[in-house]
Amino acid sequence: MGAGRNLFGKEPGKKEQEAFKELVRNADAGDGDAKEQLRQMIKSDETRQGERLARTRIEIYTQAAYQGDLQAQYWLGISYARLLDKEASLEWLTGPAKKGHVKAMKAIAKGYGPKGVYGYRRDEQRFWILKAAEAGDARSQADMG
Repeated sequence: MGAGRNLFGKEPGKKEQEAFKELVRNADAGDGDAKEQLRQMIKSDETRQGERLARTRIEIYTQAAYQGDLQAQYWLGISYARLLDKEASLEWLTGPAKKGHVKAMKAIAKGYGPKGVYGYRRDEQRFWILKAAEAGDARSQADMG
């Protein structure tokens, strides 16, 4: 069964695809109910639904990312990490991280962690945690302490 198929093995219809895009947009904008709904979908079938989420975010955010939207670049970086495309993930996350995007910094640090997608590199992990701490992220400050 391909990543784009629904539970019955069918390709999702246009209406279902648009509803899923809207759910993703709402979740990414901070809607708690949408976040929980996505979490439950991924929990039910992590590999398939996680890939679907990543591909949908790529579809939604690519144009804005190329236009310089840091949040869109962050979502592309997260999505490519989910798809195990290390180079694309780092490319999309590094730009916003260098411009002060704390979530991007933390995502890079996680990617260099022991179970990270980029491979364990403690020096890189600590570098990005330190950058997030310097940017005022309390969790990163605690991690550095």
